[in-house]
Amino acid sequence: MCFFCDTFSKSVYYILIFMAFGKMLDSIKNPLSKIKSKNPLDNLRTPLLQKRKSYQKVFYVCSFGGCGSKMLCEYLSQFGTVKHVHSRYPPTNLTEIDKNEWFSRKLIAEEALKDYYVIYIYRDPVKAILSRFTHPAHLNHIQCNPNTTLQQVIESKQDLYGIDNFYDNYTTPPAIKRNYKIYCVKYEDFFQKIADFNKAFHIQCPASQYPVERTTKKPFNIDTIALQDIYSRLRVKMEKMPFIHIN
Repeated sequence: MCFFCDTFSKSVYYILIFMAFGKMLDSIKNPLSKIKSKNPLDNLRTPLLQKRKSYQKVFYVCSFGGCGSKMLCEYLSQFGTVKHVHSRYPPTNLTEIDKNEWFSRKLIAEEALKDYYVIYIYRDPVKAILSRFTHPAHLNHIQCNPNTTLQQVIESKQDLYGIDNFYDNYTTPPAIKRNYKIYCVKYEDFFQKIADFNKAFHIQCPASQYPVERTTKKPFNIDTIALQDIYSRLRVKMEKMPFIHIN
């Protein structure tokens, strides 16, 4: 009788050790599994985001810079894959984005196009220029001569940055119909109309997670006045556009 009791006790002992060892291995493989985010909303978002990504959207956020494209990329990253784009020329047939943030030559499969959303966000060019256009690297990104200076633009009284051309390339109908739509979004209206934006892209998001506008006011000086004159025609075109224009 004692023999069987002793055998049974040893069996239970080894089983408990095996179970404890299994838990230890699991904790080693998944060291973050029991760590909760410091942000209380993250634990609530995770199931919703996992559900969203089961039907993955792909957003291309295009701009000539200084228009809130990085902000929009961050916001849309909750709802799908996001690509930041500075290409000046939208292609006739949608392609992948290369390392330079330009459209490449690799076509998107026809059956996948339904998941792609091309967004062109634009802003008053004067504010955009004063925000980003003093950086040669940025000028190169938007396929502009990186040696162009603000002083040259002001002295020539011409759009040497080619912003008007960049804007027209996305907002006006092309000679050959594209196999995708371009959603042109006015930055100035975005923060007041995020709910309308979400509806256009079939996004469900509580207002508590909406992005908040953060801008730094630039001093109003003689350069500002000169740029307003140079870009007066373009600014009027932008002001006449609705919040979202589909091209």
